[in-house]
Amino acid sequence: GAGINAGGLIGLSFNNCDIKDATVTIRNGRIASERTTENETPASYGAHAGGIAGRLEHTSSMTNCHVYGDNLIIEAISNEIMNYVGGLVGDMFNTFHRDIIPVQNCSVTGVNGTKLRLTLSQIANAHNDNYLGGIGGRIFYKVVGAKVDGVEIVASGINSTNDSYIGELIAFFNAQSLAGN
Repeated sequence: GAGINAGGLIGLSFNNCDIKDATVTIRNGRIASERTTENETPASYGAHAGGIAGRLEHTSSMTNCHVYGDNLIIEAISNEIMNYVGGLVGDMFNTFHRDIIPVQNCSVTGVNGTKLRLTLSQIANAHNDNYLGGIGGRIFYKVVGAKVDGVEIVASGINSTNDSYIGELIAFFNAQSLAGN
């Protein structure tokens, strides 16, 4: 099945999505990727939630993008096989385009209880891989000049059958470089 993708501007883009000079400001709001019905077959691509984009792939990039949250919650509530939550982007998968800087000069700033939250609603004997990070849940290749401030990162429902990656900046980074962050 298909995954659930939620973002402040874009849920899902598979190719050639260059986001420049974008700002998302949300006061007293929520961006959520939610799928908890236990009778559904988990999706092969999982749940993705991000302040600007839920999931970006291939030749996508983000430059000078900012998320400002005032009591904002970005979350995945899921029984999916793989779950990604990030303040900027849930999952940015572009391993084959090494000449691109996927994330450059971007930030996530929160006040008044802003949270990145991943809540797993487990199905029986489910094995989930979970990625929860201030800028991104999972980002491939390069990140330059990324900052996170005032954001609480919360994970619940994770147990010993889960592989979980939680990071203040990036949860899972398969990369060449992380500079100026």
